[in-house]
Amino acid sequence: MEKEDKNIEVLLSLLQDIQETIRFIESKVGVLIILLSGIVALYINEVSSLITYFENFSCFLKILFSINAIGIIICFYYVARIILPVQNPQDKIPEPYKNYPNIYQAKNDFKNKKLIVSNIDEALKDDDSLTKSLELEYFKTSYIRNAKNANFNKLVIIIITSLVFTIMQFTVLKIEEKNDKFIENKCCLK
Repeated sequence: MEKEDKNIEVLLSLLQDIQETIRFIESKVGVLIILLSGIVALYINEVSSLITYFENFSCFLKILFSINAIGIIICFYYVARIILPVQNPQDKIPEPYKNYPNIYQAKNDFKNKKLIVSNIDEALKDDDSLTKSLELEYFKTSYIRNAKNANFNKLVIIIITSLVFTIMQFTVLKIEEKNDKFIENKCCLK
């Protein structure tokens, strides 16, 4: 009995730690959203210049613009993947744990109220069932944390790359505007 209580205590502590990590990842995304919004705002601010001179851009500038546009779209995709909730990941956990009592209630489970009560009753019937339920939750929240962390790492790389390309693009744009190269320029992408 004492061992079961200790297991439950450890599992609850691990679950709490994983959930705090997930919240921390999601809050760090807020900083990246601000950076991404700054990049988008820069493009919105310069939209008239971009539209007016786009066909006269050099090949290098068009390539930078295209890469950056794709990068920004990918950034929004990863932001959504991190912020939006992950569906019940029970299908993605190791096989022996799939049969453990599940205390997580998916959206569709609420249509069948008997299922909800029976899952909770089964999970709480004794210490062993509770331990198994917490182990299942541990694996599911670990999967969620790992997925969000992997997406966050990809997002950081893409945003930094987009920021560098944005700075390069607007630097080249201002140089070309200043030197009136738009008028004479012939691009290989026409």
